Amino acid sequence: MTSLLALETSGSLCSVCVVHQGKRFENTRNVDRMHNEVLLPMIAEVCASAGVTKTAFTAVAFGCGPGSFTGVRIAAASSQAIAFAAAARIVPVASSKALAQALVTAQPSSLDGVVTLIRSRRDLYYVASYTVRGDRVIEANGDALLRAMPKLPQLASPRWKVVGDLPAWWDAKVPIESNIKATSSQIADLALITLAAGGGLDPAAGLPTYVAGDSPWSA
Repeated sequence: MTSLLALETSGSLCSVCVVHQGKRFENTRNVDRMHNEVLLPMIAEVCASAGVTKTAFTAVAFGCGPGSFTGVRIAAASSQAIAFAAAARIVPVASSKALAQALVTAQPSSLDGVVTLIRSRRDLYYVASYTVRGDRVIEANGDALLRAMPKLPQLASPRWKVVGDLPAWWDAKVPIESNIKATSSQIADLALITLAAGGGLDPAAGLPTYVAGDSPWSA
């Protein structure tokens, strides 16, 4: 049976989830930019609640971005260290896909897809779209970095929803679900699907996702 640790620190939340012996344990806090101070103690607390040591995991998953430049790298480095120590597989999960999954989980309905918006800096936002199959999201278009309203025909469809951060340039006629955040629980759900299909990587391959044209030292 898979024993999984999942981390999500790509935004203001610091979220840790353990799936062990068929049970799930989660701790999620809004910490803004204090992930480096609270993540390791939170991992220790959740592991203690689950009755599992960090070296007993068979898989480690993390939100690999896009998102906070520092936050994503904290999750990646922590996941790699634990995966190496436990000889576990590592599963990078797109933070935008986790956000789309959070919407589908929170508002189960008959949807064709979800568009996600994650703020980068200033007026730049990561935009991605995902089709929905049942209660799961399937990647359709990967993240792009935009500073203007995307020309997506899906936005005109009532069977598509938009979730994430609200840009100043967004068309007010297209509503955004801005109160839903991705947590480690969605990271765990998506990672378990990947692992069940035979996926997962060597720890050295557990790296952040880089979006074309993105750099914290420009724009």
